[in-house]
Amino acid sequence: MDGALSRAVAAASRFAADSNSNNTAVFEESLKALIRHLDGVESIGRLAISNQFITELLDYCPHLLSANTSSAPTRSKLLRLLFSLALYNVRIRRYVCGELHLCGPVFDCLKLSLKEQLGPQNLIDILRLLQVLTYEKCLVLGVWTNDLISFLMSETTREDEMEWMPHCIAILCNLARRSKSVCSRIKKSTSYKAFSRRVIKLLSHDSRIVVVSSLVLIGYLEEKVRDMVYCSQNIHETFQCVFNVLIMGDSDCVMTRHIAADLLRRLVISSTPVITSTGKDVMNYSFFNRCVQQTAELLVTLDPRLEETAKVYDVLLSFCSLPQLCSPVCAAVLKYPPTEDRLTTPLLAIASTAAVSVEDAVQPEISLKALRLLTYLVKKSLSLFGTLVCISFSITFASTDEDLRSGLLEVTTASLCAHISESQLITNPVVIFMEKPPSHRTERIAEWSVYGVAVVLELLRLLAALKDFSKLHKDQYWKSLKDPRLVSFLAYALTFGDHEMVHNALILYTHCSQYLLFSSHQLNIRIWLFLIMFGTLISECSWIVP
Repeated sequence: MDGALSRAVAAASRFAADSNSNNTAVFEESLKALIRHLDGVESIGRLAISNQFITELLDYCPHLLSANTSSAPTRSKLLRLLFSLALYNVRIRRYVCGELHLCGPVFDCLKLSLKEQLGPQNLIDILRLLQVLTYEKCLVLGVWTNDLISFLMSETTREDEMEWMPHCIAILCNLARRSKSVCSRIKKSTSYKAFSRRVIKLLSHDSRIVVVSSLVLIGYLEEKVRDMVYCSQNIHETFQCVFNVLIMGDSDCVMTRHIAADLLRRLVISSTPVITSTGKDVMNYSFFNRCVQQTAELLVTLDPRLEETAKVYDVLLSFCSLPQLCSPVCAAVLKYPPTEDRLTTPLLAIASTAAVSVEDAVQPEISLKALRLLTYLVKKSLSLFGTLVCISFSITFASTDEDLRSGLLEVTTASLCAHISESQLITNPVVIFMEKPPSHRTERIAEWSVYGVAVVLELLRLLAALKDFSKLHKDQYWKSLKDPRLVSFLAYALTFGDHEMVHNALILYTHCSQYLLFSSHQLNIRIWLFLIMFGTLISECSWIVP
């Protein structure tokens, strides 16, 4: 790559000094070679702005794009190269739009493309590059901005919709987010009324980037429509729409998830940060839990080095920074199970990304974002399930991951599981406690005994997860279920346990009941006696109730 870059820099230098036919041919050939190199690099690959050849080549671009001596083919190749560099390399993108002020020269190319009628593809190439560059906050506006806005508005309001219209409205969305002066300029336009009506109609467009860009523009420009779209009666539909765009993305247009993620954060969290008036009820919407889980699933399906993955982290971190949303968001992510097609869970994906060193991460901040989100999740899991359940929860999650399962089988051997289980079955006083008649259970069972019951149930849950991958664990699982002492543990869990204990006990009971020798009768009697005693107590105290 450095060789191709150095040749391109040398060719650019000669072409800038003298654009004769020979220098032009050599420069265009070096651009073609460099584009081929970049096309062979994965989207997760990055080029550093610290690379001397990169900065030297980029520094030539404003002059070469604006020069009268640059032919249409030369400009076209240079624009394609800039798009390839700016789309995934965030620091390069910020350098060319913030320090080199490249948007002006690129807009000059747009005017030449229209004047020389270079065709739709050339126009789309230019608009795609402008869409990527105008996304950045460091964008420096210039005299070119007014003419660009006029062109974009006219293309958006055309009756015969052109294939490059989605890029036009996305650029307008970027500019409106960037500057209040741009919003003022749009509103003062003579075609604003027609543009406003068109944007409202575009809310039902089949392109996701058109829909989400229209939502952004309405929020900045049209107060009456904004009050209608973002009012309490319709805000839930707006939220669901933005969530869907974030989750599904748009393969036909770049940076769709970027715009959706930014809008979602703006709808929920203010700069203070506190929850906004539009976001105060978002956790009560029926789709919220599912949408949060599907958003978190993107952390599994997307490469962690992509910029849009960082945008997903930004959304989840923004939600978690709000006390009102932290608990439901973390609970939704933690409870999202693996599937047959996706064994890795969002929690494991986040942990894996957090473990990437800063040196190995293409974007150094991505590991820190994953670590921050993991901190929220761990804190929430501790408060939700307690220390014991949290540990078993993590181990159970690990058992679903192929890479972690082999290590888990080595650490939690069948003999170790048998030893832990047997120690509780022998020493835990819950066995004696549950064998007593309900009226004789006057003493309170020790706290460690309750934890011991949870240990046995969670241990059997782990064995159930591992039994299909190890014969020793399978044998130990079924042997444990045959043990008659387990009846007391199940009875206690079903009568005195919390919801997690009851859930685990019921699952184990369905397995235990497959054995004819299992004391289902004894278990039923113990629960029945408890219920009789409880019913008698209620009836005796009923006179207290007025």
